[in-house]
Amino acid sequence: MKFKLYNSDATQVSEVEVPNFPTLAGEKGSRALKQYIIAYQANQRLGTASTKSRNQKLSVTGKKWYAQKGTGRSRHGDKTAPQIKGGGVAFGPHPRKYTQKMNAQTKRLAFLRALNEKASAISLIEGFSFEKPQTKTFAAILKRIAPTGKLLVVDDTFAAPALLSARNLARVETSQASQLNAFDLIRYPVIVVSQKGFEKIIARAV
Repeated sequence: MKFKLYNSDATQVSEVEVPNFPTLAGEKGSRALKQYIIAYQANQRLGTASTKSRNQKLSVTGKKWYAQKGTGRSRHGDKTAPQIKGGGVAFGPHPRKYTQKMNAQTKRLAFLRALNEKASAISLIEGFSFEKPQTKTFAAILKRIAPTGKLLVVDDTFAAPALLSARNLARVETSQASQLNAFDLIRYPVIVVSQKGFEKIIARAV
């Protein structure tokens, strides 16, 4: 498979053949990818929402409002009833875990599927070499590759100047190749990967 390869300042572009790029036939891995995305998003949930039902301690009196009969009004018990303002909540949320587990084989298949689906969105760059943080320069390099839209920038290991150059760019997200996952691949329309980072991604997928 061929990919666009930019030099370090993105002023020149060529095509490079990647013969060992892993591929999947047909729809293989699609269900694994869907399962991974659902599990990933579920695992981000804190599950800390909590309400009190009427049988829990509420800061209202438990005294009956008024007499059961003879008032001409509806019959009420105490103020903790769920239909009363300030009362308990019926069937409200309580702390729980939303965590979903996936085995390593399914995760790898999902990653491989995402990599195949986003292959056309991947552009390679020789590397990110900055002696000091240069946000303006970094933005200009990325603009030559993708003028608009959000970007995911991936490297084997980011040097501090490169990370500092990218952090103030609202449309740019950075990730190390070892930490890249299927969800990151799917949600970005353009992915810029260094050559060393791409080699590590291929090694993970094979």
